[in-house]
Amino acid sequence: MMGYGMAMNVRRKLPASSKLYIFDVSKATLEKFKQEASSHGEVIIAASSKEVTDKAVMSLYRIALTLGYYHLYASGRRTREIRIPYS
Repeated sequence: MMGYGMAMNVRRKLPASSKLYIFDVSKATLEKFKQEASSHGEVIIAASSKEVTDKAVMSLYRIALTLGYYHLYASGRRTREIRIPYS
């Protein structure tokens, strides 16, 4: 699960040839995201969260490596951000 902004950042940083499957309870939000993000690559609105997980090829950890950072959490609060140098 991630928010709108983080999902947009993922779509921008992934190769344009990669598909991004999304799901939300708000159909309006899904359509808005698809319209805004489609210029960066294919965005597919899934019928359910299960469909998203079934189609997942890249874990959140690999997405974090692609973006160059990840966050450490403790008790539901972000404690720090770690930057990963690009190879």
